[in-house]
Amino acid sequence: MCVSRLHILNEVEESMSVLMDFLGGDDQGSNVKITVQDLMDHWQTRLKMMQSSFKIQEQVLTMRRTLMTLAQDRGDPSLDLETEIGHSWLSSAKTAQK
Repeated sequence: MCVSRLHILNEVEESMSVLMDFLGGDDQGSNVKITVQDLMDHWQTRLKMMQSSFKIQEQVLTMRRTLMTLAQDRGDPSLDLETEIGHSWLSSAKTAQK
């Protein structure tokens, strides 16, 4: 349970930085700009390495959908996350079937 909360906390931080540009760019000393696609690939890799328990993965997938919806509702026209939200729903369904 604690591990899933750490996953969620890390993904909230990543999404605030990448999807919502909360940190405002390079102010934090990082010269590497992570793209939305890089973030989605990173999240997919993390999900594959995570324990395959529905209870654990569903918490993370629900938070991802919420974060992506919030980022999209923020009104940034360059973010089209509908496909990624759909992939998250498919991942939830696949995990529930196991």
